[in-house]
Amino acid sequence: SLVRARLNVHTPGAALTTRSFGEIGRDGYRIERLTLETEPGITVPALLFVPARRSGNQSPATICFDAKGKQTCEADLAAAALKGELGLAIDPRGWGESAAPQSQRSGYGAAYQTFMRAFLLGRTIPGLQVVDVMRAVDYLQSRPDADPKQITVRATGNAGVLAVYAATLDSRISKVQATDHLSSYLWLAQQ
Repeated sequence: SLVRARLNVHTPGAALTTRSFGEIGRDGYRIERLTLETEPGITVPALLFVPARRSGNQSPATICFDAKGKQTCEADLAAAALKGELGLAIDPRGWGESAAPQSQRSGYGAAYQTFMRAFLLGRTIPGLQVVDVMRAVDYLQSRPDADPKQITVRATGNAGVLAVYAATLDSRISKVQATDHLSSYLWLAQQ
């Protein structure tokens, strides 16, 4: 409850809405282009990697994200799909495709614009992004081909902290894989 309060995380009550934008066929799997409406009026772009052959009715699933954008997840999720696992690459608010456009006239960067949106809502950027990750879990839980007991969150760099926050707040996440991320806030303060 302390993490939820500090991040100011609000769990949306509305049903998750998804929209499909077609798919790309690959040898052994396909990639579905989607958006997830994580909160009313807020859409998060996503790529779903679906294996062609699965070893059973339900497959383990991984949600992957990176501050550099979901394209950094593609190679890992493609390899997992070839092994029969589902993969969902998302761009939480402020990252990748969901980042605010750079304004040439005002000089305000994407990070500043994202911060101001969160600030004006009385929320935090990590809190908004954690909601996006938790709604991605909702999406995988709704799929009959995903094993609801085997959902992993994978993140790299700055996204690692976000993965830990999401797993702290959402018990449906069974495993966290975070690499090259901040080891502790104490370490940061000591630098």
